[in-house]
Amino acid sequence: WRHNTAMYWSHAGKHFGITSARKWWGTLSKEQMQLYFANNMEEYDRIMREDWISEEWGDRRQELVFIGTNLVEMDIRAALDECLCTGEEM
Repeated sequence: WRHNTAMYWSHAGKHFGITSARKWWGTLSKEQMQLYFANNMEEYDRIMREDWISEEWGDRRQELVFIGTNLVEMDIRAALDECLCTGEEM
């Protein structure tokens, strides 16, 4: 079972929104996907090169974006890493 719909979650201060973005390209066969890009195969190639994770997951992924001033990426990464479960906790 795989999630087929990409969702867009936006949260800034007291403002929150979640919407359906589109279907993941990974829900289509590569042949079907190429039909969408018949006039722009460069974009198809870019997606396959940069966004395609594996044959199992396709382009499905999660992304976090932090916007602000004086953010320190190493500190954010360290704080997020502390939230990860160990193998025993799973």
